[in-house]
Amino acid sequence: MKSLRCFAEAQERAGMYGVIKVMQRNFKDDLKASHEDASLAIWERAYRKLFVNYSSMADNLTDGLGQRCGVDRVIILTNSKTVKVDEKLIDGDYEKFFIEFKSSVEHNTPGWVEKELLCDYILYVFKKSGKCFLLPVPQLQRAYVKNKNKWHKQYVTFMQPNKGYTTAGLLVPIKVVMQEIAYSHCAKVEVE
Repeated sequence: MKSLRCFAEAQERAGMYGVIKVMQRNFKDDLKASHEDASLAIWERAYRKLFVNYSSMADNLTDGLGQRCGVDRVIILTNSKTVKVDEKLIDGDYEKFFIEFKSSVEHNTPGWVEKELLCDYILYVFKKSGKCFLLPVPQLQRAYVKNKNKWHKQYVTFMQPNKGYTTAGLLVPIKVVMQEIAYSHCAKVEVE
């Protein structure tokens, strides 16, 4: 789970266009806070509402391939099917999603919207209001690819300094992302 604690500052200034930089983060401190946040009751309440056949869930807090490819939690359904979720907990309540396109600017490492993920969904939870948004990864990534140039021109880039690297993402209105996911969900292609 990635808790975007300094997201509030960026959201408040997101009316401006350009690049936003905030104070440097410490990965070890953020990871510790993220592990503490994993036990919040809001997660199970959200999954019970989002999946009508919810049975149980398991945390994936160990640093490894699953965690690095976006699997924070595995949801087990009553038919034994599993669903892998990348969790984003936001302290405030905002009208924009943080769409990470560079995990490390300095190392040119793609962010979660541009790399292959093992998770099925990204779950954004706005802690203050309890609003939850379950975003299907293939459709979200397809929507980003389709709108990448336009979004980079139109929306604020949020630069998050960390110790040794900088993460970059776009602050895209929730309505825009949800609409583009809906369009991407019913994909039309032509093959020869």
